[in-house]
Amino acid sequence: MTRDDDVTKTIRSRKVADRLSALSRIRKMKMPERETWSAAVVQALEDSSNLAVQSAVRCLRESGWFGERTPIDELRAAYDRLSLDGLKRDPGCIARIEIVEALAEADSFECGDLFIHATETVQVERSGNGLEDMAVPLRAQAAAAIARVRPQGALTALTLLLFDMDPRVEMPNRDAMYATASVRKVAAQAIGAIGDPGGVAVLTLRLAHSNEELPDVVVECMDALVHLDNEAALRRLPAFLNSPNEYLVVGAATALARVEDVHHEKVVERLIEASHSAPLECRDAIGLALASMRSQHADAGLATMAHFPDETVRHAAVVGLAQRGSETAHALLRRLAELDPVDQVRNSARDALSAS
Repeated sequence: MTRDDDVTKTIRSRKVADRLSALSRIRKMKMPERETWSAAVVQALEDSSNLAVQSAVRCLRESGWFGERTPIDELRAAYDRLSLDGLKRDPGCIARIEIVEALAEADSFECGDLFIHATETVQVERSGNGLEDMAVPLRAQAAAAIARVRPQGALTALTLLLFDMDPRVEMPNRDAMYATASVRKVAAQAIGAIGDPGGVAVLTLRLAHSNEELPDVVVECMDALVHLDNEAALRRLPAFLNSPNEYLVVGAATALARVEDVHHEKVVERLIEASHSAPLECRDAIGLALASMRSQHADAGLATMAHFPDETVRHAAVVGLAQRGSETAHALLRRLAELDPVDQVRNSARDALSAS
């Protein structure tokens, strides 16, 4: 029996393991040998096993859709079929996650309603000794897809995801907000990406109630707000520079450093203020945020920090100047290396110069 005969036999087998083996073999073939199996792989999208569907989608993507049209209709049909009884037909949502990612990768604008549907999917299954909503990764993938194709109703769908803290299963209150955190993070990113001006209000509201949200989600909202509206970001983000939470301080500093050049003077003023009021652990990060801003205002800000009475601020300046790498930065580092009264600051400046 030839290799082709073996693959033909196993891909039509009644045993799921055989069909998976055949798809695995096809995925390992080199092009153009793999191309001879394109029709069989597309046919596998109708397989009763969600594992086989998942493998077929991966094979199609890895093969560059075999140089042909993306089988959007077939992928959509597979998604619809699996969604009819997801708990039975697609446990873990693994095939639908793969399909949504594939359709987004192919920029399938006509599948916007499918992505919206995926954001609304909930599938509670047994996991370990308890229950878990296994559709969380599907909703996150759908949010990322929406960011690419921007369908009608995108902002509404993403807003619902951004404020979704319902784990769908009973769990301790301290754990509940973590259950859908991955979705909320992607939703924040997507709101920034779709560019809808209405997203400014959504993100501002989320930031206004940041004490009810996880810091990493809040930081994603900061970044998205900067992307959408610099003016709104300049009104809302500086308050986080005074937060007792190190992650929020660093996130706000980094986000503010990405605003457009026209706002740099104002941002530098805020960052200099934060460099001596923020928690000690954050000050080096503020120096790095300044270093990332490509303007003369940032140079002036680092120079101010380099002459500041507080040694922790001067050390933060050293960190920023080392990253900056300009001639002005080197001059300031040389001064600190020679004249700073604190050994640690002098040594850090010397190390920075040696490494440059």
